[in-house]
Parts: sequence; structure tokens; C-alpha cells
Amino acid sequence: MRLDLRTAALTEQEEQRVRIAAQLLAAHGGQARVGAWDGTRCDLVVLNADDGYGRHVLDIARRRGVPAVALGPLRPDTEPAGGIVAAEGSAASLAAALWRLVGTAAGEAATRPAPGVRNTAADQAGLLRLAATPLRGADVRATIAGRSIILRPSIGRTRGRTLSDLLAARDHLGEGGWQFEALAPGVDDAMPTDSAMSLDAFLLTGALRARAALPPFPDGEWALRDWPDLGAAADVVAGLRLAQRLRRAAATPQGLADGTGIARDVADACLWAFRAANLLTEIAAPVPRAPAAPPVVRQLLNRLAARFGLAR
Repeated sequence: MRLDLRTAALTEQEEQRVRIAAQLLAAHGGQARVGAWDGTRCDLVVLNADDGYGRHVLDIARRRGVPAVALGPLRPDTEPAGGIVAAEGSAASLAAALWRLVGTAAGEAATRPAPGVRNTAADQAGLLRLAATPLRGADVRATIAGRSIILRPSIGRTRGRTLSDLLAARDHLGEGGWQFEALAPGVDDAMPTDSAMSLDAFLLTGALRARAALPPFPDGEWALRDWPDLGAAADVVAGLRLAQRLRRAAATPQGLADGTGIARDVADACLWAFRAANLLTEIAAPVPRAPAAPPVVRQLLNRLAARFGLAR
């Protein structure tokens, strides 16, 4: 179980406690990625409830339904309910508070197959399913963790009810549990969508975040059939370099990594994103031609053909 854990208004010592608590979670099968609160969707937030900014983040978390752990006493007007708990003392007590909030999800994870065992297609990472037939290049409605978005390769866009939905879905592309529903090309879904972004940028940024969970890209000669729309995406320099290289000539995944100096896992993630966006094409190996027969052999064949009446 992977958790996106954010922190807000913490001291350096409190940040250290959070990181130790995240390590303690790993001993129970939880993998937490710790980062600073940036206003985007996350699984948990740890904050200082005695700080003005911390209380502001707590209000946002409550409105969004994000589980929160408050270090220090809660204010009298803050109810420790609805996914909000208080934690004091050691990193162990903080880890216990975190585990309390994710206990239900942990119980569900325990019933899933062991790593490397796949029971159904739904267990595969969403990005890998989008990169394979029949979903590759198809307009679909995709749902993960109760959030639905629209993916439309036909126009190169992805849409969601809110920007938070889009960002949360993007950050889950490397996980299983996705549900996909095919949509008729050119027909708008009834779901209201107020936010949109480039599909290529959505897939690429999500793939790079999930690269540790993605398998190596299949061997073969690959080329880009079209330039990806990455203008609105940040920190995608690697994707731009790989796209430029693939537009010049086809390459294997390892050759692409070696030729650009980009790490293989980063190159693989970009290739999975390009494949899911239906931008990649595999170059078939040329069929070897039989060598021409030597002149002496040709003369012998001609004589045999004439002997049996097969000469033209």
C-alpha cells in the first residue's frame, strides 16, 4: 500500500518524526512518500494544529475529506472526528495514529494478491492497461479511488470535475484498481467536467511519478508517429529529449537511454506514457532476402527446368 503523505507547518524535529513514522509504517506493509503540502490531493496530511497555517490546511483537509493527523492539542472548536486525530509523543505514537487512519485501506490491501501475482486485468497499473489494446487510443471514462476522469486520445485531452481529481488520478497511474468504460468517439460524457489538461502531459507526468512501479518497456525498435503535447507540463525535460530523439530515428529502449544519457527507468516511464497516448509505433524488423544464386547454380537450375519442360 503506497501513501502520499504531506506535511504542513512542522518544525524540523517534527518533520524528522514524520519521516521516522513513515519508516515504521513500512514494517507493516505501508509505503509512505513524504512531501510538503502543496494544495494538491494526497492520502494523509500531518500538521501543527497550534499554527495558523496548520489550522488553515486542516480546514482544507476537512472540506476535501483528507485524513489529517494534528501534532499537539486540537483547538476546542475542532472535533477529532471525520478522519482527524491528534498525536503527541514519540514517532511510534505518530505511526500508530497514521495506521489508525489507514487501517481500513490496510485491511483491504491484505486481501490482495502478493506482489507479482495478478488475478485480473484490474490488478494491473492503470497506465499499463491504457498502453495495451483495446484501451490504447480509445476514449474512456476512468475511475480510481472514487474519482472519475475522462480520457480522450481522439482530441488529446483529459478532463475531470476538479483539478484535484485530475491530479489525484495522475498520481495513481502506477497502481491497480482502475475501472474503464468506453465512450463513443466525439460524444461528450454526462459527467460535469470543469478542469482539463493535455492528455500527453497528464500521462507523462504520472508515468514519471510512478516509474518505480512500472516494468521495463518491451524491447524492439520504436518511433514517435507524432510530437507529444507537453507544453503545459513542468519537469518533463527528459520526455522532450526522448521525443526529439525518437522523431529523428527509431530506437530500442536501452539504445534510447544510452544515446540520451537518461536513466533507463526514466526512459521506460516516458515510453509507457507515449504508448498509452497512442504516439508510439513499433518498427517491424525487415524480412531478410534470400541471397541470389551464383551463376553456375543458376545455369544448372535452368538446364533442369528445360529438361522437365519447366523453362519459360
